[in-house]
Amino acid sequence: MVSMKGLFTQSTCVLLDREGEIGAIERALSSVDGEFLRSEARSTASAWVGKGTQLVLSFLPERSGHVVVDIVNRPWPDGMGDPKKSPTLFAAWGTGQFGPCVFPGGLDRACASLSWTEGKPLAAAHKAFVRLRTTYALGAEAGSPALPEGYEPVPELLLLTELAQVLLGIKGAIAYWNPSGESIRSAAQVEEALKRHEADGSLPLELWTNVRSRKGGEGEIVMDTVGMEQLDVCDHEAFFKEGELDPGEVESFLRMVSLDALRKTDQSQGAMIGPGNKPWRPRRLDESRAPPRRKVFRWAP
Repeated sequence: MVSMKGLFTQSTCVLLDREGEIGAIERALSSVDGEFLRSEARSTASAWVGKGTQLVLSFLPERSGHVVVDIVNRPWPDGMGDPKKSPTLFAAWGTGQFGPCVFPGGLDRACASLSWTEGKPLAAAHKAFVRLRTTYALGAEAGSPALPEGYEPVPELLLLTELAQVLLGIKGAIAYWNPSGESIRSAAQVEEALKRHEADGSLPLELWTNVRSRKGGEGEIVMDTVGMEQLDVCDHEAFFKEGELDPGEVESFLRMVSLDALRKTDQSQGAMIGPGNKPWRPRRLDESRAPPRRKVFRWAP
């Protein structure tokens, strides 16, 4: 079960090693410059998935754009739950309470592919998380579309990432967690990527998405991206023989075609010269080889 963009359009989190306090969150965010930071606090439902106080930040008032910030004082619920035994969790997944394009099992998969050595035990031991989500539903007129006219995902993700960077400085913060991209990153990695974006405009895809590698059958390597759906384009996966190509070159190729997709006005994709100086040809498929199951472009030399 996965919810696409609807009530919430993006989601980013900060993992904590202790229970969080909304007052600390509000104080941290008050230091951020920006007209959008006109906040209000509101009480939420009694169910744990939305219990307590939310901060609501206005960032596109003319379009009813808001960032909703709250704290869930329990670990990230990586399982989907059961409609009979845990109906609250099951319903939360179904209604996109953890964000769009988020799949159960994502934290476990993120930890399995994590190159940040200290990150895996830190993430596994987290006790709570701050959740930041964008929405256009608050205060909107009845019948308004979930996505406003002229909607663009990149500014939303940049905004949430910058807010998450601020919250990585609060007591107890241990890691940045993008559940849609199954990406866990350190505060230092977030800072480096955002500084690069500020310097040359390059998008911090490594914060929003992940690239994973695994062995297939008969000496085959499968490498894929996860998280490009946040940006309203497909993920990509590549197949190649072990030992024939440099995996680092294949990863760079996947990043390149991902960025290329963001520049296109459609989702067409033709052959390209790739690693090994060979032509790589894509096929658009409705289901990826590896979870989470999603539409992909599958590349092979």
